[in-house]
Amino acid sequence: MVVGTDIYGRDDDKELVFDWMTSNNNNSNHPSILSVVGMGGVGKTTLAQHVFSDPKVDEAKFVVKAWEFVSDEFDVFKISRAILEAVTKSIDDSRDLEMVHTRLKEELTGKKFLLVLDDIWNENQPK
Repeated sequence: MVVGTDIYGRDDDKELVFDWMTSNNNNSNHPSILSVVGMGGVGKTTLAQHVFSDPKVDEAKFVVKAWEFVSDEFDVFKISRAILEAVTKSIDDSRDLEMVHTRLKEELTGKKFLLVLDDIWNENQPK
């Protein structure tokens, strides 16, 4: 995480994200998803880090905050288990995706949470 550094020219973007995260317009029965997308090197991760670590996020009263790095090898099971471990703050030895998803649902249902998935790539894979 970026701590104690300044970013320039992104104040409006940061405020937009804060406003979206703290608005009461979101239906609590459905997840709200905000995607920060763009070319590599434009500061998406830096912006997300500044929002994630800002004290204003604590005021939004998220019960759970988790940050997961995805990498270019997208594996749903590994990512899901890493999220579960971040949420529960314990090692999970599940070997079944359905079990992991069931536990995640149990841990997060009815809770306000912030989950950042960093470095997700969207590439057209050859068939």
